[in-house]
Amino acid sequence: MDEGTARVAAASMAVFSAYAEDAIPILVDAREKAADVRKLDFDFALDGAYTKTENYPELLTVARRLYIADPTSVRAFDDLVNALVRLSKFDEAGQIAQERLKRMPEDLDAIRALARISLQSGHAAECRSWERKVVDLGKATTDDFNLEAWSALSTAR
Repeated sequence: MDEGTARVAAASMAVFSAYAEDAIPILVDAREKAADVRKLDFDFALDGAYTKTENYPELLTVARRLYIADPTSVRAFDDLVNALVRLSKFDEAGQIAQERLKRMPEDLDAIRALARISLQSGHAAECRSWERKVVDLGKATTDDFNLEAWSALSTAR
């Protein structure tokens, strides 16, 4: 293995570590030089690094490319919505989640995203409504009940 390949491999493994920031320029450079068919491979690694470093503007760019490539991917959907919410782009995040729900009725990831978006954008009652859908589907987890409880507290004020 040549030195360049070894650096890219090491950077790919470092994306969720304390060295994520150091990995980013190596991965960006490798992505720019990669054949089009390989660019998404680097986007997956960059997605992890931008998430780890909380670089939401760059995460948005990468997550959007991943989501366009595979709109059924839970990871791409979650990361895209997360980036949009972190950047206070609640309307766009909600639109993407609604579109997913139209394509996949009763999709728990879309319903949960709509609940989080509602709560983060200050609409606690709407959050409770979305969480109630998860409960009604019989698929609620402790996290769902926790989010519903927090939204109930927010609406009780």
